Amino acid sequence: MTSTSKEYPPLAEIRKSPAFHTAIWDLVPHQSGLLPVAKDRGGVLKVAWEVHGEGPIKVLLLCGLGLTKASYQRQTLHFGHSHGGKYSVLLIENRGVGGSDKPWRRWYSTSEMARDAVEVLNHLGWGTSGGSDSSKREVHVMGISMGGMIAQELALLIPDRIASLGLVSTSSAFAVDSSTTTIAATAAAEDQQATLATAKSPDDDASTTNAKDEKPKVSLYEALTERFAFMIPKSTEQSIQYFATRIYSPEWVHAPDDAALPDHATPRCNMPPSHVNGGQYGRFQTNYERCAAQDVLRREMPPYSEQFSRFGFWAQMFGAGTHRKTKEQLQELADKVGRERIWIVHGDRDAMIDVSHGRRLVDAIQPAYWSIEKGLGHGPIVERTAWFNGLLAERCQVGEALSGR
Repeated sequence: MTSTSKEYPPLAEIRKSPAFHTAIWDLVPHQSGLLPVAKDRGGVLKVAWEVHGEGPIKVLLLCGLGLTKASYQRQTLHFGHSHGGKYSVLLIENRGVGGSDKPWRRWYSTSEMARDAVEVLNHLGWGTSGGSDSSKREVHVMGISMGGMIAQELALLIPDRIASLGLVSTSSAFAVDSSTTTIAATAAAEDQQATLATAKSPDDDASTTNAKDEKPKVSLYEALTERFAFMIPKSTEQSIQYFATRIYSPEWVHAPDDAALPDHATPRCNMPPSHVNGGQYGRFQTNYERCAAQDVLRREMPPYSEQFSRFGFWAQMFGAGTHRKTKEQLQELADKVGRERIWIVHGDRDAMIDVSHGRRLVDAIQPAYWSIEKGLGHGPIVERTAWFNGLLAERCQVGEALSGR
C-alpha cells in the first residue's frame, strides 16, 4: 500500500500530545567541551563534544549530514547511561551544526571533519597510550551516512588507533549510482507487489561484485539534494512528512512508538519538570509522531533552534557530495585497519543512499561482517534500535578481543 499524507496525523494534533515536549531527552554528559581545532588548517574553530559514560570501552559516534548529538540519543542512553560503567561514548557535532562553530570561507570536506575528530580524540587521550600496536587500538568508530564518510577518512588518518570500524548507510563516492527514487523508494511504496516478493535478496548472493555493474541513475549529490528537499521553503507539515518517508520504511513510520524511554532510574538523566507530562518522558501513538515532534523541537525550540545554520548545513552537504574514496583507497583502509575489525550495514529500502553503495563498499573492503538488511531504511539507529545496539556491542567486543582486552 502506498503511503499518503492522509495517513499522517497533523502537527497540530502532535503538538497537543503530553509527550511532545519530552521527545528530546536531557542526557547529562560525564565530560563536555568546546575544543579549538584546525589551528594549522586555515585557522581556529571550536568543535562541540560530549562524553557519556565512564567505562573502558571507548565508542566514537560520528553524526550524519546536518545532525547533532541528539540524533544518537537512543545509543547515548543505552551505552553511555544504562551501561555507562562499561562504555564511554564520544559525540562530536561536526563543524557547521549544533554547538560547533560555523565559519565562512572554510573547507567543510569529510577529510577536514575527520581531522577535527582526531584532534578531539587527541585531547581526550583516546588511542594515544604507549605499548603495543594492539593496545593502542581502543577507539570503536561508527558513522552513519555522512558520518560513515568521515569514518572512512578517519580510518585512513589513524588506522592503528581503531579497534573496530562501522560503516552504516553510507557511500564511498560522489558520482556513483544512487537510484533512490527508482529502487528504494519504489520498493518501500510498493511492498506488496509480486515483483518484489519474488526478487532475489542481496543476502542470497555469495558476493557483491554485481553491484559495480549497476548503471547510474541519480548522482549522490542529486540524492542528497532530494533527501533534504524540506530545506526548500514549504510548510513544516510537508517537509517533516517528506523527511520521514526518505529516512524510514513506511512500515516502521506508522507502527506504534517503540522507543525505550529514560526514567527516574536512568543515571545522569534530567527528567522533565512536573508540569510537563507529569515529570515523565512520554510515549507517542506512532513512530512518526515521535520523529515529527523531535523535528519540530529542533526547528522551533531553543537551544536547538538557535544552533541551526542554513549555511553550515549546505556547507556540510557540499562536503558529503564531494567525498570520494576509490576502490584502491578502500582496500588500503581495510589493509591498515584490518578487515576483521570492519563491519558494514545497509538497508535495501534506503531511499537516501541506495543499497548499491553499501554493496560497493562490501565489494571493495571485504569486511569480516556485513549485512544488507531487508526492509530497512536509512536510519537503523532509530528504526531498529535494539538490533542495532546489540550489533554495535557485539562488534565492540570483537574489537576488544582482537586488541587483547
